Amino acid sequence: MLVDPALVDSASLVGIRDFDAYRAIILSDVAVLSAESAGRIAKFVEHGGGLLIAVGEHADAEFMNGWRTTNGIPVLPAPLNERAV
Repeated sequence: MLVDPALVDSASLVGIRDFDAYRAIILSDVAVLSAESAGRIAKFVEHGGGLLIAVGEHADAEFMNGWRTTNGIPVLPAPLNERAV
């Protein structure tokens, strides 16, 4: 099979101890991750894993902009601005 997705809600990410079985992670309209999940995902990205973040109305700009790898590098390639209404 070309793609075999595993759908997991953000609260259940804590239960995934190792993301090495995945090639990419897609976060769709996730507000905030636990420190544990954010750290594991950042490490996954540092080791070459793919990450696609589809921000939506629930996305927390402060969390996303403060999210760093263990080396202090931002996980996002550019800052996320607050949405103007």
